[in-house]
Amino acid sequence: MAKQRLNRGLELIQGGRSLVTDRLHAVILGWMSGMQVYYADNRYRKLGNVLDTWLPNRDDLSAHETLDAALAAARAASGAFAANGA
Repeated sequence: MAKQRLNRGLELIQGGRSLVTDRLHAVILGWMSGMQVYYADNRYRKLGNVLDTWLPNRDDLSAHETLDAALAAARAASGAFAANGA
């Protein structure tokens, strides 16, 4: 069952260059897949505490106050890529 869930998670994010989420396992899968990850933490800082401990100062992990802010940052970065022809 665990393998099925992992494969399902990978299918959901497959093909993207970036990921916007508020889920720890999605952050990990996205990061391990080489994606730029924009995440929103909860009020307990679950994601921030884990990521600050295990993956500090990563340029490919971007923390935001809300999912809307994370999505806006991802869209802005995507627009910058499109403007640069990447």
